[in-house]
Order: sequence, then C-alpha cells, then structure tokens
Amino acid sequence: MTKYLYGAAVQGIQSFIFKTNKLKEIVGASELVDQICSSTFAKALADAEVLKEIDKGVEKKIGRNFEEKSFDAQKHYDNNNSWILGAAGNIKYLFDSKEACEKVVCNFPRIVMEKAPGITISQAVVKVDGDITVDHINLLEQKLKAERNKPTAFFDGVMGVERSRRTGDLSHAYDLSDFEVKAKDLEHSDIATQKKLRAFKGNQLRSKILMKNLRSKDDLLSSELSDVSFPYNFSELKANNTNDDDLGYLAVIHADGNSLGRLLQGLANKARESNLSGDDLMMSFKSFSLALNEATLSAANLALNDMFHGRDFECAWTTEAWKDLCDKNQMMPMRPIILGGDDLTMVCDARYALDFTTLFLEHFKATTRAAFDSRKDRIKGLKYDYLTACAGIAFIKMKYPIYYGVHLAEDLCGESKKKSKEMMVNKDVNVPTSLAFYKVESSFYDSYKEVKNRALTVMTLRNLDDVDNALEESSLSFAYGPYLLDPVDDTMKQDKLIPSLSYLHRSLKDLEKAKDAKQVCVRPSALRRWLSECYHSVEQAEELRERMVEVLKERSKDNANKYRRATLVGDLDLKLNKGKGNALIQRRGDIWVSPVYDLISIYSLLK
Repeated sequence: MTKYLYGAAVQGIQSFIFKTNKLKEIVGASELVDQICSSTFAKALADAEVLKEIDKGVEKKIGRNFEEKSFDAQKHYDNNNSWILGAAGNIKYLFDSKEACEKVVCNFPRIVMEKAPGITISQAVVKVDGDITVDHINLLEQKLKAERNKPTAFFDGVMGVERSRRTGDLSHAYDLSDFEVKAKDLEHSDIATQKKLRAFKGNQLRSKILMKNLRSKDDLLSSELSDVSFPYNFSELKANNTNDDDLGYLAVIHADGNSLGRLLQGLANKARESNLSGDDLMMSFKSFSLALNEATLSAANLALNDMFHGRDFECAWTTEAWKDLCDKNQMMPMRPIILGGDDLTMVCDARYALDFTTLFLEHFKATTRAAFDSRKDRIKGLKYDYLTACAGIAFIKMKYPIYYGVHLAEDLCGESKKKSKEMMVNKDVNVPTSLAFYKVESSFYDSYKEVKNRALTVMTLRNLDDVDNALEESSLSFAYGPYLLDPVDDTMKQDKLIPSLSYLHRSLKDLEKAKDAKQVCVRPSALRRWLSECYHSVEQAEELRERMVEVLKERSKDNANKYRRATLVGDLDLKLNKGKGNALIQRRGDIWVSPVYDLISIYSLLK
C-alpha cells in the first residue's frame, strides 16, 4: 500500500516572538507558536477528515466540527501512531491517502498564517511504497532543507496607508471588546500584534512548566501555585517590585541539549543496520521525541520546584525561596518563553538566574536518563544513557531590546558548547555541562565574539613582573568563562579545562566576607577601581594591585596564614610568570585572563 510521508518545518519563530519588547505580546506569540505543531496541525488534519478519536470504544472521525481550544492535541499525538513528530517547530505525519495529504499541504500554511501572521511553513512529501525506512526520513529532511531556502513573499501594503508605530507593519482595525488589554496597547496595532494579545492569557506554557512533580507522585506543584500569577510585564519580574523600569536587571536564559545530532545519527544508523522499518521505526523515533520533550519539561519543573521551596546545593547563590516571594507578591519572578524539545528560553529576575540555570542543567541529566530508561524497549540504538545541556545567560536592563538579549544568550550557550567540546578526550562520551554569562553595560550589541574583542579585551600587558621580566607583551581578557558544572575526570583534556562554577562561587564568598571589618579580604570597591583602571593605564592598575597587597598584609600582620587565605583564590602578590599568574590575572594559553569582571558583575546583581 502506498503511503505519503509529510514533513513541515516552522520558520521565523524567533523574529515572530521577539519582534516586540512587550512581555504580553512575547508570551502571546509563544503561545501561538506552541500550538502550531499540536492543535493547529490537528485542525488541518480535521479539515482533511483524517483526524480520529475514540468515543466509548468506537473510532470516529473529527471533521468540520473540530474545536481547537477544547481539543487535547497532546493526548491525540501520544496515541496516534501516524503522527510521528509534533514538537519544537517540526512535524512529521504518515498519510494513508494522497487526497488527505494534498488537502493538508494546501490548507496548513494558510491556517498557520491566519493564526500567526509572520510565521511561514516549509513543507515536503515523500512517497512511501511498502514500509517506511530511514532512507525515506532522510530524503524528507533533504527536501525540507531545500524548501527552507526558498524565500516567502509577504504583501507589505502600499504607500500612504497607516502603519503600526512599533513594528512598521500595516495597522489593522480592532474591536476592544475582543481583548483583555487597554486601548492604548492596541492603538495603531498590526494584525500580528492583535493575534498575540488575544493569545497571551493562554495556559500552554504554564501547563508545561507546572507539570506533575516527578519526585513525588502525590505532590502537584500546580496546586501550590493556583493563586500565583506569571508576569505579563517585565517590571513584574523584579522581586523587589519597584515601579521604575530602569532599576534592576533581568536575565534571559537559553539552554540547549548537547550531542542531539550525534544521537539521532546513531538512531538512524542502528535502524539501518537492523533493517528497522514500518511501525517499529516510527515508534522508535516518536518514543525518542516524547522522551526528550518529557525530560526537558521535567527538568524545568524540578528546577522550579527547588526554587519555589528553597534549595540547598553547593553553588546556591541566593537562599530566598520563591514561595516567600509569591506569598508576598502573588507573582512568580520568572516567565518561560520557549519550552520543549531540548530547548529552554526564559526570562527571570537577574538574582535567581544562576541558581535556576544550574538546577535545570543538573536535573536535565537525571530526567533524560529516566525518560530514556522508561522507553528503552521502544527506542532502538541510543548512543547515550542520558543527555547533557549547556546554557547561556544574558543580564540586560529592563528596557534593553529583548531580541538582543535572546541573541546574546544563544551566543553564550554556543560558546559554552564550543569550550565543552574542546575539553573532550573521547568524542563518544557526553559533552560536559557548562554555562556562560555576560552582563550588558553598553547600548550596543553585535555578537559575543565582538563583545570579547571590543569590551572584554582591555589592554596590553607589558612587563608587569619587574623581577624576571617573564611576562611577555600579551592581551588581558575578562572573558573568563564558560564555567564547568561537571566534576573534572580523565575524559577531559587537562590543558583545555575551563574554570569550575564552584571556583566562581568560592570567590564570591570571599568578596562577601569583606563586609566584616575583621576579615582579611579584598574589598569589592578596590576590585572595581582596579577593573576600571585596566581600561586606561597599565601602570595605574599595577599600583592599585600593589596597594591591595599592602593593605592585606597590614591587616594580617599578626597571622601570615590568614593573609595567604585572604585573597580570591590565591595570593595577590604572586609574581606573574608564564606558568601561574595571581588571583587577579592568570595565564591561559597565549593570553592572560581575569575573573574579576564576572565576579563584580555577579556581586552587583546579587546585591
């Protein structure tokens, strides 16, 4: 029997979601995108009269009476063997009928464009004679890749028509009674903005992150948060609830799974070697997709649970439980934007970003292990027992363009992945877990590579060690991260090791000791002055360093051991040399690096 393998890829997701700097519209856009691969595609199937449900043991078709809002798309996807993939902007479906496939190809892009103007759909179809094989799936991917490169034309209106003041798109009429927002939010708005504002009160993302807590089958986190709201304005993310949008920073977090491509390649190779085809092949790929999505949601849920109830782990940066904040403000200091597949993108109060990200990355390893293990009989050819992830955190001002914050977070995540992979001795093991962060203090952002060259490489060092002239002329970089979360082992190249997150945590604890006048510690204000001087004068920076050493020695003159333990992570007065450096400046390959920028950034955010 001839079947038809249909594939669709959603394009323009990021530009659609982050086209605006209004959190309501961002949330609404994310809700719409989340529906495309589930209930919206189900509507296309219903229009083609291939959508079925079981009613009192009898299978019946769902036709034109389909209601997208009340339809449980996830449940249908789980139980429909023909629906191979429906998540993370990708759809794969095996049609029994050519006519039904043609109807979906014709109607689905129109349905999507009406629902989410600005989103485009690339589609491809592969004819399957007999059982479906890996070659059919690979051919479909090739066709989809070619379709993605074809430009899509949009009608942008003509001259002399009214346009949205914020987006530049055509302004559209509206009926205020259809919306739960104020009239000023809709004034001169375009059709896409109006669609987003209709959808921002949806529960897709809330339901995802408030899934049942897997640690306790009888404990529903959602019941504890029934009266707690997720923010709809960026100012509501701030736990101190100040009214000035210019006060405080928010964090944009982006996390992404490692080695996913290598793992999928392993699944395909195993399927080819064992001649896996037909229902077994579809079940293998679908089970993997379900397992990965479940693991990501579970990791986010467990991290949220830890933050809500208070957390106790080695590198906890703050101890305040979100439950106390929610009891006071009835507002969660975070908002998920994208959650599914192996991706997480969210915004939160800057003070809690490192804690939440660390917890998510640690839980991700455990949840992928559990999800893969529960489906090991159906997933054929898994190369790893679990997956790891890397993350990037962009700390930005409240009114900084959110699109640039997301771009920076993705760049930082990419930097973490790159450095983690460089450490690997054996490419067949899991990529180490790491994260990178950067606090934006300028008004312009191009790429993290440009940031490192322009803002974090600050001066040329010349012979700071007057004793043996060992320091050659070299750049000093404040790009000290990414930071490793995994313990160091023999699977990592010792000469490519990146610093541990616990190292940064210990250093911050040293800075906090400076509050106590009896403690022999470097003052944060002294480090700020040294950091600032590094951008202007090598000589002045070195004089400040020497002064810090003198002050520490004077305050610890009765106890030399106390002085040796006083510095960040070593003695400040160690002579700079090719091998070591000191607590402020350390040798890494061909350049000198310093952790001071990261330390001062985190210290100021936490305070």
